[in-house]
Amino acid sequence: MLQRLPQKMQRLSYPKRFALIGLVFALALVYLTFGLYRSNQNNIDLSAKEQQGIQLLLPLSEVLRHLALHRFIAVSNAPQNLADATPSVQKWLESTWNTTTEMARNMQHALPLDNAWRRTAHALRQMKITPPTDATEIMAQHNQVSGHLIDLIALVCDKSHLMLDPDEDSFYLVDNLCQKLPRLAALIGESSALIAQEHHRKRSHRELLAREIELRALLLDYLRGFSDNLNKAQTATPALKQSLDPAYLALEQEIRLRAAIMARHMNTGIRALAQADPVYSLNVTREFYQQAISSLDQLLQQRMQRLTWQRNLYLGIACLCMLASVLMFIWLYLSIKAQFGGDPFYVQSVIRKIAQGELNTPISVSCGDGSSVLSDIRIMRGRLQETVEQLQSANSDLCHLSEDLEAKVQERTFQLNEALQHAEAAVQASFWPP
Repeated sequence: MLQRLPQKMQRLSYPKRFALIGLVFALALVYLTFGLYRSNQNNIDLSAKEQQGIQLLLPLSEVLRHLALHRFIAVSNAPQNLADATPSVQKWLESTWNTTTEMARNMQHALPLDNAWRRTAHALRQMKITPPTDATEIMAQHNQVSGHLIDLIALVCDKSHLMLDPDEDSFYLVDNLCQKLPRLAALIGESSALIAQEHHRKRSHRELLAREIELRALLLDYLRGFSDNLNKAQTATPALKQSLDPAYLALEQEIRLRAAIMARHMNTGIRALAQADPVYSLNVTREFYQQAISSLDQLLQQRMQRLTWQRNLYLGIACLCMLASVLMFIWLYLSIKAQFGGDPFYVQSVIRKIAQGELNTPISVSCGDGSSVLSDIRIMRGRLQETVEQLQSANSDLCHLSEDLEAKVQERTFQLNEALQHAEAAVQASFWPP
Protein backbone atom coordinates (compact mmCIF):
# COMPACT_ATOMS: atom_id res chain seq x y z
CA MET A 1 0.00 0.00 0.00
CA LEU A 2 2.77 2.41 0.94
CA GLN A 3 4.64 1.52 -2.23
CA ARG A 4 1.62 1.95 -4.49
CA LEU A 5 0.81 5.43 -3.28
CA PRO A 6 4.07 7.00 -4.51
CA GLN A 7 3.62 5.21 -7.82
CA LYS A 8 0.13 6.63 -8.17
CA MET A 9 1.34 10.06 -7.15
CA GLN A 10 4.01 9.94 -9.85
CA ARG A 11 1.29 9.69 -12.45
CA LEU A 12 -0.08 13.05 -11.43
CA SER A 13 1.34 16.35 -12.57
CA TYR A 14 2.78 18.64 -9.93
CA PRO A 15 -0.23 21.03 -10.01
CA LYS A 16 -2.53 18.07 -9.41
CA ARG A 17 -0.33 16.81 -6.58
CA PHE A 18 -0.41 20.20 -4.87
CA ALA A 19 -4.16 20.44 -5.49
CA LEU A 20 -4.68 17.03 -3.85
CA ILE A 21 -2.57 17.94 -0.81
CA GLY A 22 -4.33 21.30 -0.58
CA LEU A 23 -7.72 19.62 -0.77
CA VAL A 24 -6.88 17.33 2.17
CA PHE A 25 -5.63 20.31 4.16
CA ALA A 26 -8.70 22.36 3.22
CA LEU A 27 -11.10 19.60 4.29
CA ALA A 28 -9.42 19.34 7.71
CA LEU A 29 -9.45 23.11 8.11
CA VAL A 30 -13.10 23.39 7.06
CA TYR A 31 -14.09 20.64 9.50
CA LEU A 32 -12.31 22.29 12.43
CA THR A 33 -13.60 25.73 11.49
CA PHE A 34 -17.15 24.45 11.17
CA GLY A 35 -16.90 22.90 14.64
CA LEU A 36 -15.76 26.21 16.13
CA TYR A 37 -18.38 28.12 14.15
CA ARG A 38 -21.16 25.75 15.18
CA SER A 39 -20.14 25.93 18.84
CA ASN A 40 -20.14 29.73 18.84
CA GLN A 41 -23.35 29.91 16.83
CA ASN A 42 -25.08 27.53 19.26
CA ASN A 43 -24.06 29.77 22.15
CA ILE A 44 -25.31 32.83 20.25
CA ASP A 45 -28.63 31.09 19.56
CA LEU A 46 -28.80 30.07 23.24
CA SER A 47 -28.29 33.68 24.33
CA ALA A 48 -30.91 34.88 21.83
CA LYS A 49 -33.38 32.34 23.21
CA GLU A 50 -32.56 33.47 26.74
CA GLN A 51 -33.40 37.02 25.73
CA GLN A 52 -36.79 35.79 24.51
CA GLY A 53 -37.38 34.25 27.93
CA ILE A 54 -36.40 37.51 29.63
CA GLN A 55 -39.07 39.33 27.64
CA LEU A 56 -41.71 37.15 29.33
CA LEU A 57 -40.29 37.20 32.86
CA LEU A 58 -41.06 40.84 33.63
CA PRO A 59 -44.77 40.78 32.59
CA LEU A 60 -45.24 37.45 34.39
CA SER A 61 -43.76 38.98 37.55
CA GLU A 62 -46.21 41.85 37.14
CA VAL A 63 -49.08 39.36 36.97
CA LEU A 64 -47.78 37.80 40.17
CA ARG A 65 -47.56 41.22 41.84
CA HIS A 66 -51.12 42.17 40.84
CA LEU A 67 -52.32 38.78 42.05
CA ALA A 68 -50.73 39.41 45.47
CA LEU A 69 -52.45 42.82 45.65
CA HIS A 70 -55.74 41.26 44.60
CA ARG A 71 -55.40 38.61 47.32
CA PHE A 72 -54.68 41.20 50.01
CA ILE A 73 -57.63 43.39 49.03
CA ALA A 74 -59.97 40.42 48.73
CA VAL A 75 -59.05 39.05 52.16
CA SER A 76 -58.56 42.22 54.15
CA ASN A 77 -61.95 43.96 53.72
CA ALA A 78 -59.74 47.05 53.78
CA PRO A 79 -60.86 50.67 54.15
CA GLN A 80 -62.99 52.21 51.45
CA ASN A 81 -60.13 53.64 49.43
CA LEU A 82 -58.56 50.17 49.12
CA ALA A 83 -61.92 48.51 48.50
CA ASP A 84 -62.57 50.89 45.65
CA ALA A 85 -59.25 49.82 44.14
CA THR A 86 -60.37 46.18 43.80
CA PRO A 87 -61.90 46.59 40.31
CA SER A 88 -58.82 48.47 39.12
CA VAL A 89 -56.51 45.76 40.50
CA GLN A 90 -58.61 43.12 38.71
CA LYS A 91 -58.44 45.18 35.55
CA TRP A 92 -54.65 45.55 35.84
CA LEU A 93 -54.35 41.83 36.43
CA GLU A 94 -56.40 40.94 33.35
CA SER A 95 -54.65 43.57 31.20
CA THR A 96 -51.17 42.38 32.21
CA TRP A 97 -52.13 38.75 31.68
CA ASN A 98 -53.61 39.46 28.22
CA THR A 99 -50.48 41.39 27.18
CA THR A 100 -48.26 38.58 28.43
CA THR A 101 -50.41 36.00 26.63
CA GLU A 102 -50.06 37.91 23.37
CA MET A 103 -46.28 38.05 23.80
CA ALA A 104 -46.16 34.32 24.53
CA ARG A 105 -48.31 33.59 21.47
CA ASN A 106 -45.81 35.44 19.28
CA MET A 107 -43.00 33.35 20.77
CA GLN A 108 -44.87 30.07 20.59
CA HIS A 109 -42.54 28.61 17.93
CA ALA A 110 -39.51 29.23 20.17
CA LEU A 111 -41.03 28.67 23.62
CA PRO A 112 -43.71 25.96 23.66
CA LEU A 113 -45.71 26.71 26.82
CA ASP A 114 -49.20 25.52 25.85
CA ASN A 115 -50.07 23.21 28.76
CA ALA A 116 -48.67 25.37 31.56
CA TRP A 117 -50.20 28.48 30.01
CA ARG A 118 -53.62 26.86 29.71
CA ARG A 119 -53.52 25.73 33.35
CA THR A 120 -52.64 29.22 34.57
CA ALA A 121 -55.22 30.88 32.29
CA HIS A 122 -57.89 28.44 33.50
CA ALA A 123 -57.06 29.17 37.15
CA LEU A 124 -57.27 32.94 36.56
CA ARG A 125 -60.53 32.53 34.68
CA GLN A 126 -62.02 30.46 37.52
CA MET A 127 -60.96 33.12 40.02
CA LYS A 128 -62.89 35.72 38.03
CA ILE A 129 -65.95 33.58 37.22
CA THR A 130 -66.48 32.05 40.67
CA PRO A 131 -64.83 34.36 43.21
CA PRO A 132 -64.98 32.84 46.70
CA THR A 133 -66.30 34.93 49.57
CA ASP A 134 -64.68 33.07 52.45
CA ALA A 135 -61.14 34.21 53.34
CA THR A 136 -59.88 30.65 53.61
CA GLU A 137 -61.18 29.82 50.13
CA ILE A 138 -59.69 33.05 48.77
CA MET A 139 -56.30 32.11 50.23
CA ALA A 140 -56.50 28.59 48.80
CA GLN A 141 -57.55 29.82 45.36
CA HIS A 142 -54.82 32.47 45.21
CA ASN A 143 -52.24 29.97 46.43
CA GLN A 144 -53.21 27.71 43.55
CA VAL A 145 -52.99 30.51 40.97
CA SER A 146 -49.69 31.72 42.45
CA GLY A 147 -48.34 28.18 42.25
CA HIS A 148 -49.32 27.97 38.56
CA LEU A 149 -47.66 31.33 37.87
CA ILE A 150 -44.44 30.33 39.65
CA ASP A 151 -44.40 27.04 37.72
CA LEU A 152 -45.00 28.97 34.49
CA ILE A 153 -42.10 31.33 35.24
CA ALA A 154 -39.86 28.33 35.95
CA LEU A 155 -41.01 26.69 32.70
CA VAL A 156 -40.26 29.87 30.73
CA CYS A 157 -36.76 29.87 32.21
CA ASP A 158 -36.37 26.20 31.35
CA LYS A 159 -37.69 26.43 27.76
CA SER A 160 -35.59 29.51 27.04
CA HIS A 161 -32.53 27.72 28.49
CA LEU A 162 -32.02 30.44 31.08
CA MET A 163 -31.41 27.73 33.70
CA LEU A 164 -28.67 26.28 31.44
CA ASP A 165 -26.77 29.54 31.25
CA PRO A 166 -23.04 28.72 31.02
CA ASP A 167 -21.70 31.91 32.69
CA GLU A 168 -21.42 32.02 36.45
CA ASP A 169 -22.67 35.57 36.91
CA SER A 170 -25.78 35.22 34.77
CA PHE A 171 -26.51 31.72 36.13
CA TYR A 172 -26.92 32.93 39.72
CA LEU A 173 -28.78 36.01 38.57
CA VAL A 174 -31.16 33.79 36.58
CA ASP A 175 -31.71 31.58 39.62
CA ASN A 176 -32.80 34.63 41.57
CA LEU A 177 -35.11 35.83 38.81
CA CYS A 178 -36.63 32.44 38.01
CA GLN A 179 -36.82 30.84 41.46
CA LYS A 180 -36.12 33.05 44.45
CA LEU A 181 -37.76 36.37 43.56
CA PRO A 182 -41.14 34.97 42.31
CA ARG A 183 -41.43 32.91 45.48
CA LEU A 184 -40.53 35.92 47.60
CA ALA A 185 -43.27 37.93 45.88
CA ALA A 186 -45.79 35.12 46.46
CA LEU A 187 -44.73 34.80 50.12
CA ILE A 188 -45.06 38.58 50.62
CA GLY A 189 -48.59 38.48 49.19
CA GLU A 190 -49.59 35.46 51.28
CA SER A 191 -48.11 36.85 54.51
CA SER A 192 -49.93 40.18 54.02
CA ALA A 193 -53.23 38.42 53.32
CA LEU A 194 -52.66 36.13 56.30
CA ILE A 195 -52.17 39.09 58.67
CA ALA A 196 -55.29 40.72 57.22
CA GLN A 197 -57.22 37.49 57.71
CA GLU A 198 -56.16 37.29 61.37
CA HIS A 199 -56.91 40.97 61.86
CA HIS A 200 -60.55 40.47 60.97
CA ARG A 201 -60.80 37.37 63.09
CA LYS A 202 -59.84 39.53 66.10
CA ARG A 203 -57.76 36.63 67.39
CA SER A 204 -55.05 34.39 66.04
CA HIS A 205 -56.20 31.03 64.81
CA ARG A 206 -53.77 28.23 65.60
CA GLU A 207 -53.48 27.09 61.99
CA LEU A 208 -53.06 30.66 60.74
CA LEU A 209 -50.40 31.34 63.35
CA ALA A 210 -48.55 28.18 62.42
CA ARG A 211 -48.64 29.18 58.76
CA GLU A 212 -47.43 32.67 59.67
CA ILE A 213 -44.45 31.18 61.53
CA GLU A 214 -43.73 29.03 58.50
CA LEU A 215 -44.04 32.00 56.10
CA ARG A 216 -41.63 34.10 58.17
CA ALA A 217 -39.04 31.31 58.15
CA LEU A 218 -39.51 30.86 54.39
CA LEU A 219 -39.12 34.60 53.76
CA LEU A 220 -35.83 34.75 55.64
CA ASP A 221 -34.63 31.49 54.09
CA TYR A 222 -35.34 32.66 50.52
CA LEU A 223 -33.71 35.99 51.36
CA ARG A 224 -30.53 34.21 52.46
CA GLY A 225 -30.46 32.11 49.29
CA PHE A 226 -31.20 35.21 47.25
CA SER A 227 -28.36 37.09 48.92
CA ASP A 228 -25.89 34.20 48.40
CA ASN A 229 -26.73 34.01 44.69
CA LEU A 230 -26.37 37.75 44.31
CA ASN A 231 -22.98 37.76 46.06
CA LYS A 232 -21.73 34.99 43.76
CA ALA A 233 -22.96 36.84 40.68
CA GLN A 234 -21.34 40.09 41.84
CA THR A 235 -18.09 38.27 42.60
CA ALA A 236 -18.02 36.98 39.02
CA THR A 237 -19.04 40.37 37.58
CA PRO A 238 -18.20 43.28 39.94
CA ALA A 239 -20.15 45.71 37.74
CA LEU A 240 -23.38 44.10 39.00
CA LYS A 241 -22.66 45.41 42.49
CA GLN A 242 -23.05 49.01 41.42
CA SER A 243 -26.21 48.38 39.40
CA LEU A 244 -28.02 46.01 41.78
CA ASP A 245 -26.91 46.96 45.29
CA PRO A 246 -29.32 49.91 45.83
CA ALA A 247 -32.36 47.89 44.77
CA TYR A 248 -31.18 44.84 46.73
CA LEU A 249 -30.59 46.81 49.93
CA ALA A 250 -34.10 48.27 49.71
CA LEU A 251 -35.53 44.78 49.12
CA GLU A 252 -33.57 43.24 51.98
CA GLN A 253 -34.58 46.01 54.35
CA GLU A 254 -38.26 45.63 53.42
CA ILE A 255 -38.27 41.83 53.84
CA ARG A 256 -36.48 42.03 57.21
CA LEU A 257 -38.93 44.70 58.32
CA ARG A 258 -41.82 42.46 57.25
CA ALA A 259 -40.28 39.56 59.16
CA ALA A 260 -39.97 41.78 62.23
CA ILE A 261 -43.63 42.81 61.94
CA MET A 262 -44.66 39.18 61.68
CA ALA A 263 -42.50 38.31 64.72
CA ARG A 264 -44.08 41.09 66.76
CA HIS A 265 -47.50 39.93 65.66
CA MET A 266 -46.75 36.37 66.71
CA ASN A 267 -45.24 37.44 70.07
CA THR A 268 -47.68 40.17 71.09
CA GLY A 269 -50.76 39.47 69.03
CA ILE A 270 -50.75 43.06 67.73
CA ARG A 271 -52.18 43.05 64.20
CA ALA A 272 -50.88 46.03 62.21
CA LEU A 273 -53.03 45.90 59.10
CA ALA A 274 -51.55 49.07 57.64
CA GLN A 275 -48.04 47.66 57.99
CA ALA A 276 -49.15 44.43 56.33
CA ASP A 277 -50.06 46.27 53.12
CA PRO A 278 -47.90 44.55 50.45
CA VAL A 279 -47.92 47.44 47.96
CA TYR A 280 -44.57 48.91 48.98
CA SER A 281 -42.92 45.51 49.40
CA LEU A 282 -44.12 44.37 45.98
CA ASN A 283 -43.02 47.65 44.40
CA VAL A 284 -39.55 47.20 45.88
CA THR A 285 -39.52 43.66 44.50
CA ARG A 286 -40.58 44.94 41.09
CA GLU A 287 -37.82 47.58 41.09
CA PHE A 288 -35.18 44.95 41.81
CA TYR A 289 -36.72 42.63 39.21
CA GLN A 290 -36.59 45.35 36.56
CA GLN A 291 -33.00 46.25 37.42
CA ALA A 292 -31.92 42.61 37.46
CA ILE A 293 -33.67 41.94 34.15
CA SER A 294 -31.88 44.94 32.63
CA SER A 295 -28.50 43.76 33.99
CA LEU A 296 -29.10 40.23 32.75
CA ASP A 297 -30.07 41.50 29.32
CA GLN A 298 -26.87 43.55 29.20
CA LEU A 299 -24.81 40.49 30.19
CA LEU A 300 -26.46 38.42 27.47
CA GLN A 301 -25.98 41.20 24.92
CA GLN A 302 -22.29 41.49 25.82
CA ARG A 303 -21.92 37.72 25.58
CA MET A 304 -23.60 37.66 22.16
CA GLN A 305 -21.30 40.44 20.94
CA ARG A 306 -18.28 38.58 22.29
CA LEU A 307 -19.38 35.29 20.74
CA THR A 308 -20.19 36.98 17.43
CA TRP A 309 -16.75 38.56 17.42
CA GLN A 310 -15.14 35.19 18.19
CA ARG A 311 -17.18 33.49 15.48
CA ASN A 312 -16.23 36.09 12.90
CA LEU A 313 -12.61 35.90 14.06
CA TYR A 314 -12.56 32.14 13.59
CA LEU A 315 -14.07 32.49 10.12
CA GLY A 316 -11.62 35.23 9.22
CA ILE A 317 -8.63 33.21 10.42
CA ALA A 318 -9.89 30.15 8.54
CA CYS A 319 -10.32 32.16 5.32
CA LEU A 320 -6.87 33.71 5.73
CA CYS A 321 -5.33 30.27 6.38
CA MET A 322 -7.11 28.90 3.31
CA LEU A 323 -5.94 31.80 1.17
CA ALA A 324 -2.41 31.60 2.58
CA SER A 325 -2.24 27.86 1.95
CA VAL A 326 -3.39 28.32 -1.66
CA LEU A 327 -0.84 31.06 -2.21
CA MET A 328 1.90 28.99 -0.55
CA PHE A 329 1.14 26.00 -2.80
CA ILE A 330 1.16 28.26 -5.84
CA TRP A 331 4.42 29.88 -4.76
CA LEU A 332 5.94 26.49 -4.00
CA TYR A 333 5.01 25.15 -7.43
CA LEU A 334 6.29 28.30 -9.12
CA SER A 335 9.54 28.12 -7.16
CA ILE A 336 10.02 24.47 -8.17
CA LYS A 337 9.17 25.36 -11.74
CA ALA A 338 11.60 28.29 -11.64
CA GLN A 339 14.30 26.09 -10.12
CA PHE A 340 13.83 23.44 -12.82
CA GLY A 341 13.21 26.00 -15.56
CA GLY A 342 9.87 24.45 -16.50
CA ASP A 343 7.44 21.79 -15.48
CA PRO A 344 9.36 18.92 -13.81
CA PHE A 345 7.80 16.41 -16.22
CA TYR A 346 9.04 18.47 -19.20
CA VAL A 347 12.52 18.63 -17.67
CA GLN A 348 12.45 14.88 -17.13
CA SER A 349 11.50 14.26 -20.77
CA VAL A 350 14.32 16.51 -22.02
CA ILE A 351 16.89 14.68 -19.86
CA ARG A 352 15.58 11.33 -21.09
CA LYS A 353 15.95 12.36 -24.77
CA ILE A 354 19.46 13.71 -24.22
CA ALA A 355 20.39 10.52 -22.40
CA GLN A 356 19.18 8.60 -25.46
CA GLY A 357 21.54 10.65 -27.63
CA GLU A 358 19.08 13.09 -29.15
CA LEU A 359 21.31 16.13 -28.73
CA ASN A 360 19.25 18.15 -31.18
CA THR A 361 16.26 18.08 -28.82
CA PRO A 362 14.76 21.60 -28.62
CA ILE A 363 14.85 23.07 -25.07
CA SER A 364 12.47 25.92 -24.23
CA VAL A 365 13.90 28.22 -21.56
CA SER A 366 12.32 31.40 -20.26
CA CYS A 367 13.88 34.66 -21.30
CA GLY A 368 16.55 35.71 -18.84
CA ASP A 369 16.75 32.27 -17.22
CA GLY A 370 20.38 31.44 -16.57
CA SER A 371 20.29 29.57 -13.28
CA SER A 372 17.66 26.85 -13.67
CA VAL A 373 18.30 23.15 -14.16
CA LEU A 374 16.89 23.31 -17.68
CA SER A 375 19.21 26.20 -18.55
CA ASP A 376 22.20 24.20 -17.28
CA ILE A 377 20.98 21.21 -19.30
CA ARG A 378 20.82 23.37 -22.43
CA ILE A 379 24.39 24.59 -21.81
CA MET A 380 25.48 21.01 -21.19
CA ARG A 381 23.78 19.89 -24.39
CA GLY A 382 25.52 22.67 -26.34
CA ARG A 383 28.89 21.65 -24.98
CA LEU A 384 28.15 18.01 -25.73
CA GLN A 385 27.24 18.99 -29.29
CA GLU A 386 30.49 20.93 -29.60
CA THR A 387 32.46 18.00 -28.22
CA VAL A 388 30.76 15.58 -30.58
CA GLU A 389 31.37 17.90 -33.51
CA GLN A 390 35.03 18.19 -32.52
CA LEU A 391 35.25 14.44 -32.23
CA GLN A 392 33.59 14.03 -35.59
CA SER A 393 36.00 16.57 -37.13
CA ALA A 394 39.00 14.84 -35.58
CA ASN A 395 37.72 11.52 -36.79
CA SER A 396 37.37 12.95 -40.32
CA ASP A 397 40.91 14.30 -40.16
CA LEU A 398 42.15 10.96 -38.96
CA CYS A 399 40.39 9.26 -41.86
CA HIS A 400 42.06 11.64 -44.36
CA LEU A 401 45.45 11.10 -42.76
CA SER A 402 44.91 7.38 -42.81
CA GLU A 403 44.03 7.48 -46.50
CA ASP A 404 47.11 9.65 -47.32
CA LEU A 405 49.34 7.39 -45.29
CA GLU A 406 47.94 4.34 -47.01
CA ALA A 407 48.55 5.92 -50.45
CA LYS A 408 52.09 6.84 -49.50
CA VAL A 409 52.71 3.34 -48.15
CA GLN A 410 51.44 1.83 -51.38
CA GLU A 411 53.58 4.22 -53.43
CA ARG A 412 56.61 3.46 -51.34
CA THR A 413 55.96 -0.24 -51.58
CA PHE A 414 55.71 0.03 -55.35
CA GLN A 415 59.00 1.91 -55.46
CA LEU A 416 60.63 -0.66 -53.22
CA ASN A 417 59.34 -3.46 -55.40
CA GLU A 418 60.75 -1.77 -58.53
CA ALA A 419 64.10 -1.21 -56.84
CA LEU A 420 64.17 -4.82 -55.75
CA GLN A 421 63.48 -5.98 -59.28
CA HIS A 422 66.30 -3.79 -60.67
CA ALA A 423 68.64 -5.12 -58.04
CA GLU A 424 67.79 -8.70 -58.86
CA ALA A 425 68.31 -8.04 -62.53
CA ALA A 426 71.73 -6.47 -61.88
CA VAL A 427 72.79 -9.43 -59.78
CA GLN A 428 71.80 -11.93 -62.44
CA ALA A 429 73.67 -9.95 -65.08
CA SER A 430 76.83 -9.87 -63.04
CA PHE A 431 76.89 -13.59 -62.40
CA TRP A 432 75.69 -14.79 -65.76
CA PRO A 433 76.94 -12.51 -68.47
CA PRO A 434 75.43 -12.89 -71.91
